[in-house]
Amino acid sequence: MLNEIKWKDFFADCATYVISENKSFRINGDKKIAEATANALSSSRKLYNVLCSEQSSILEVKTAIISKKKAANQFLKTTGICWPF
Repeated sequence: MLNEIKWKDFFADCATYVISENKSFRINGDKKIAEATANALSSSRKLYNVLCSEQSSILEVKTAIISKKKAANQFLKTTGICWPF
């Protein structure tokens, strides 16, 4: 498991990924942690994009929120760390 400083650096990169269209992300390590992280990142980015789009419907926003919440809960269960986004 990464120490606290590395998690902070990692989450800074995650934040850049969520709000940037150009940033790519590669996750290595334990398969369960990598999958939980990838799902949380993907759903967070999707929610951000839905919220930024003027064409998004309330249903799309609600669906994205539910998806992100499920992914964040799975990340917490897998890592013991609360997803910050």
